Amino acid sequence: MRSTHDRIRQAVSFELIGILIVTPLFAWAFDHPMGDMGILVVLGATAATAWNYLFNLGFDHLLNWRRGDVRKTLPLRVVHAVGFEAPYWSFCCPSSRGGSMSRWWPRW
Repeated sequence: MRSTHDRIRQAVSFELIGILIVTPLFAWAFDHPMGDMGILVVLGATAATAWNYLFNLGFDHLLNWRRGDVRKTLPLRVVHAVGFEAPYWSFCCPSSRGGSMSRWWPRW
């Protein structure tokens, strides 16, 4: 299993690259100031980083407990990806029920 330092490094570097790419794209696509979009993107990236760390740690521990190793087959990678993304997007994406992080942001 990977070390805590390696897990944090991987998660933070992935999100920093995402912030640099997504912020200008969101500002352009939604026609809002880069600063406003940057705040929203950083909130999403912070949630993703925390969830990434916790989910991957738990998933690896579960694999190690059930199988004795953390190697992932293709079907396990699909389960891993869906298991990570579904709860994250249900939290971050707008919905008609208002169950998302975007409800904290002022209406545009």
